[in-house]
Amino acid sequence: MSSLVTLDNGKLVAIGPISTPVALDVGITDNVHGKKSTYAAFGSLKTVSETIIGDYRFDLLTFESSHDVVVTGFGRYAIEAGGTGARIVTGALASSSCTITSKETHYYQAGRGLMIKQSIITGDSGTAGNVREWGLINTAKTNGTFLRLNGTTLQWVILNNGVETVINSSAWDVPVTHNGFGHIWYIQMEWLGVGDIYLYRDEVLVHTLNHVGTSTEFSIGTPDLKLYYYIANTSNATDLYMKFGCASVISEGNSSSIRLNQQPIAHALGLLTKGVVLGQDPNNTSYNDVAVNSDKEMMTNAKIDAIQFGKVIELMEINNKLLEKVVKQLNIISDYDGE
Repeated sequence: MSSLVTLDNGKLVAIGPISTPVALDVGITDNVHGKKSTYAAFGSLKTVSETIIGDYRFDLLTFESSHDVVVTGFGRYAIEAGGTGARIVTGALASSSCTITSKETHYYQAGRGLMIKQSIITGDSGTAGNVREWGLINTAKTNGTFLRLNGTTLQWVILNNGVETVINSSAWDVPVTHNGFGHIWYIQMEWLGVGDIYLYRDEVLVHTLNHVGTSTEFSIGTPDLKLYYYIANTSNATDLYMKFGCASVISEGNSSSIRLNQQPIAHALGLLTKGVVLGQDPNNTSYNDVAVNSDKEMMTNAKIDAIQFGKVIELMEINNKLLEKVVKQLNIISDYDGE
């Protein structure tokens, strides 16, 4: 028989046999990404780590050796005091611009996710006759994905072989009204040519470009991209700027599998979301006024979605470090012979 387990002072403890194992769709999702957890063919939970393939701190001594700078008119760049970041400015002249791209191209690795993390301060909510952009772009500037502050309109741009798909922030899944304060921006690509692309603001998913199963074209012509910043006065003649702190380009991979028995975990999560206290008899109806008829019923009905899983985490009061410890110990969950 399989065993139901719980935590007792940080240790996994079996609290009773499960008489009738039933296959379940646990449906655990990531509360940040809103994506289902991935399992390998034989039930192992798959996890990935982030590998930094582009690390940018905008140091005064190395800036020009690691970046290409193109200016027109009064456009220019400067390193912030203390080397805390950089800024690009237009100067008080129409048709002035400054473009920064990394010398390094960040090459996509097949089957791995690609993400860029950037911090941006525009100083104002947008000015007519001015454009500011930040994200990833290729050398020819025909492919990439980036944010654009076009006058007073914030946009997300996907550039595919010279053709732009432009999505205004008012039409995002979570609409955003831009301001001039500092914000953290992530763009995350599944890639594989046809994968979805995700946009985050301050670590909140604000829009998903659903590409899988929707197009006969690849999402972006090439995933081999450079770090990119741009400011330009098109008709405005005011001295405007954009500041940016450190940035990183990340490959999501190094997939590893954690072996665990999903049935007792699903049962435990099911009990929690039904309001039953772990460590007590699941057939006792006195706990939280929830009637539980049998283990089998609980296992059959235990479907956990993102909101429920969030409640599970709150109830168990497990932070990330403790959760990692739990996962490491979960390999002891196997067949359990009750005495």
